[in-house]
Amino acid sequence: MKRLYLSIGLLLLTKAHAQDPPPAAFYDGREYVINYSLATGTPFYKDGEHSDGNVLVYDDVTYTNVPLWYDIRLDQLVTRRPDHQTQVIVVRERVGHFFIGNEKWVYVSEKYGDAGFYKVLFESPNYKGYARYHKVMRDPKTVNERRYFEESVEYFVQTPESSSLIPIRKTNQLYTLGDKKELKSLLRTAGAESSLPAKITAVLNHLQSTSL
Repeated sequence: MKRLYLSIGLLLLTKAHAQDPPPAAFYDGREYVINYSLATGTPFYKDGEHSDGNVLVYDDVTYTNVPLWYDIRLDQLVTRRPDHQTQVIVVRERVGHFFIGNEKWVYVSEKYGDAGFYKVLFESPNYKGYARYHKVMRDPKTVNERRYFEESVEYFVQTPESSSLIPIRKTNQLYTLGDKKELKSLLRTAGAESSLPAKITAVLNHLQSTSL
């Protein structure tokens, strides 16, 4: 019996850490064929940087070295077929989380707010902070210019008692590394307080007082 349990445990562990290649069903999403060649910039997060060597958890299985691009405008995660001929849209409801570079992204369902992909800014046992990115296409301001992408970011905090994400503020600027470290510190120290409003207030006050 012990051997049976050990075999089952090893099987589950192997599945959870299976890597590459992804199964054929991984590429069942619609083909990504949108062309933005007549616009300045791209619809992707960081304009498509760090598109190789990423990590994706799909159907609870972890895959490494997966080429990924996140189209912010359409809220679509894009990968490339092994034959390198076409790009396809990853079925987002089957995504647990993914990394582009060293930045973690998760899929948040409509149960907690506006469904889509959010970048994880900080995590603690009780609180999480997220950033939701948006890009829109703007018409040129002068005759000689091209259409261009305009990016904005919206920030949220999630608490144990909240049934949805708590929006913080909307801004066109990003968190710096120092800001994120201070937020993590606030969340850790706030855990020692007994009052939930005090914990949340500490975080919200910091976010609203920064020059972000």
